Amino acid sequence: MKRVAGCDEVAETASAMEVGNYADDDVRRPAIIRYRARCLETRLTQEEKQCVFEAEDTSSIAWCAPRFWPQETIEVVATTDCAMIASQIGDRMTTMPKGQPAWDIGQRQLSAVKQSCEQDRWTVQVGACARGIPIAAYIIPYCAHLAPMGLRMKLEDRIATASK
Repeated sequence: MKRVAGCDEVAETASAMEVGNYADDDVRRPAIIRYRARCLETRLTQEEKQCVFEAEDTSSIAWCAPRFWPQETIEVVATTDCAMIASQIGDRMTTMPKGQPAWDIGQRQLSAVKQSCEQDRWTVQVGACARGIPIAAYIIPYCAHLAPMGLRMKLEDRIATASK
């Protein structure tokens, strides 16, 4: 069962990023207190708390909750650019035979990619990578490594759902 994150879990994760997992308690304790207070002050949503708790690096924390981790800025794709990115991918997908099951799945995947771009705060690196992929489903093997963990998980879920 997935552990539900609260501000205590957020503070544990953030302090580990700052001082390390194996730091002595007297070193970690002040960081934990500071990050717990910041979590409460910034009123993170449950989704943000869960994302920060599951983050593997500081860039992922900054992507999950920018107001909680202001010391690092993550550039995101403007939602107005998402239609163009999807169009560029779609233009390359024209070699797929229309009316075939693969075409239908490809169109659903393309729609999922566009929706993810619009709703999941794509990083500029993911957007740049996506502009060059030949098929929407390729965003996972080609570009997911560039995404913060939370974004990667959302992308994978959307593509998997669209592929059914």
